[in-house]
Parts: sequence; structure tokens; C-alpha cells
Amino acid sequence: MERIATVKFIASKKSQTRGGMSVIVKYCSQDRKTVWNDKKLVSGINLVPQSSFSEMMNTKNQYSKIGGRMFYHLIQSFHSDESITPEMTHEIGLKLANEIFKGYEVKVATHSDTEHIQNHFVVNSVSFENGLKYHSDKDEIQRIRDYSYKLCKDYMENEGYEVKWTDTRKNITYTTPNGMKCRDNKLHELKYIKKNMEYEFINRKEIIRRIKKPVQDESAENREYSAVRFSNTEQLGSSDKSSGQPDRDGGKSFSGSYEQENYDRLSQQILEINSDQIEKLKAILKNYQTTMSKTSEECSENLKQTVTDITSQVGIRNEEYSKNFCKMKEHQQKVMKWLVAIAFLPTVIQVVWFLIQHILLQG
Repeated sequence: MERIATVKFIASKKSQTRGGMSVIVKYCSQDRKTVWNDKKLVSGINLVPQSSFSEMMNTKNQYSKIGGRMFYHLIQSFHSDESITPEMTHEIGLKLANEIFKGYEVKVATHSDTEHIQNHFVVNSVSFENGLKYHSDKDEIQRIRDYSYKLCKDYMENEGYEVKWTDTRKNITYTTPNGMKCRDNKLHELKYIKKNMEYEFINRKEIIRRIKKPVQDESAENREYSAVRFSNTEQLGSSDKSSGQPDRDGGKSFSGSYEQENYDRLSQQILEINSDQIEKLKAILKNYQTTMSKTSEECSENLKQTVTDITSQVGIRNEEYSKNFCKMKEHQQKVMKWLVAIAFLPTVIQVVWFLIQHILLQG
């Protein structure tokens, strides 16, 4: 299986402080996450990993840039089905950091304690070479992802993997060192299917072209861009060729019915993919709605039963308390009677003794 890793920036707006950077640096270096076969997979680019935080702060103080964004935190994550070792993951991460973050201090830590092996990058926002701050945008993130893909592909081929990608075949075929073959439609993500990847390449090339060249100088590049092949020699013609009719982008339309036919076929394929995704989403929402309705009914019944049980228990306990109170009151009355009798007992004894004495005197 092709080792394609996902790369993303971690949102850390609230932690852009001195203390926040210290916490992230320590988190990425935890032994329980980074130690594999008695080896700690933590390295530094342009710094010593054990003193990474202090070195980054020294660079900021040197150029008097201790405010604003303090660091960037990136993750390069590999799928659990990919047969890649933590050591190889760490090696790929180091090469990625060396290429992308030239002139910046980077701490690279490989986490192998989860199902997905991950490389964590903590990048100092200030360059140690010239004090310039690193800034990321959509183009920069895409550049990192493209280079990550290239690294993974190179490692795959260096280990004996082969990639067969031809214009006449519908699928990309990958071959492992032991001869096992895998088609792109067997991978874990649909975006690596051939037609989706080629469509993505078209979009990227078009975006780069529009950025680098003004609209009026597009003719030469349009001719180069007009023959991108899909499965079974399907071609997507450039939407900027001149034929006198406006296209969907407001420029010039395709020249010739063949290109228009292939464009319509590609559009239909994209619509079918989107329709399938919409139907799946509708089914998921319907199941979710049904489940929530059943859950709501069950919760309502359980609540009613609970209220009934509590009311019954409260009634039983009130009756018990009433009986106990009556018994206690009767017992209290008996005790009071005995206390009154005991209080009058000395007086009674004295009266009896007086009568006895009186009788004896008269006798």
C-alpha cells in the first residue's frame, strides 16, 4: 500500500505564549509517546532537542521578536494500514523539516503510541539566520503536502515498490517488494484514485498558471495545458482555448467538438461522484434522524417510568414515616404518664404514712 501521509497545521491561537510553547515542546517529547525499541525518536533541526525551548527563546530575544505567533505545530500522520516503522517515519519527518523549514529551528518527534504513527513538528516562528518570521498560507500548506507525498513515494520505490501509471489504464497499480499488487481503488481514501488525482492536478496547475501569468498572455500555456489524459485516453481540453463562445469560467471555450465531448463526460463523472456522496449523506442523515427519534422516545418513556417509581417510593416512605410518627407519639404519651406517676409517688407515700400514724395513735 502506498505510504501517503496527511499533513495538517494544528490550530493553536490560544497557546501562542511563552508558556504555551513550553507545554507543546514538552508534550511532543514524552517518553511514553516517542520511545520505540529503547530508542527515543526525538531530533532537532538547527537546535539540540534537549534544549529546544531555550534555544527558540534565545533566537526570539536576539531579534526582539517575542510577541505575536510564537511557534507552528504540524502533524504528519500515516494510516494504520501502512506497513511503515517508527524509525522510517522519523527519517521521513527529518527530511521534510530540512527541506521545508530552511533557516528555522524545528523539533521533530515521532509518536508511536497510537494507531496512526505521527511526526510532530514544533517550528520556531523566527528564523535564526535573519530574524524573519515564518508565515503559512494555503499555497505553503499545499507545498508541504506535495513534498510529503513525494518523500513517501520515493521511500516506497526505494524499498522495492513499483508504481504503474499509464494513460491507457483506468487505475494506478502499486506493486510491493514481494510481488503483491494493489490498485488505487483498494486504498483507504478515494482522493488517491487516478481520476480524482488527475482532476486535482488540473486544478492546481490552473491555479498556479493564473497566479504566475496575466490573462492576456495565456495562449502558449493553454496549448500545453489542453491535453491532460484520463482513463482510456479521455482528455480534458483547456477551458481557455479560443472558439468564440464563453465557457463556465467566463473565458474562451473549447475549440472543437471532441474536447467539448470529453469535457462533458468528465463533468458527468464528477456529478455522478457528487450525487453518490449526496445520496450517502442523505442516508446517513435519515438514519441519524431515525435513531435520534427512537432515542428520544426511549428517553421519554424512561423518564416517565423514573418519575412514577420515584413518586411511588416517596408515597411509601411518607406512609412509613406517618406510622412511625404515630408510634413515637403513643410511646411519648406513655412515658409522660409514668413520669407524672413517679413525680406524685413521694406525696402518696407521705399521705399513707400519715394515715398509718394517725390510726396507731387513736388505737
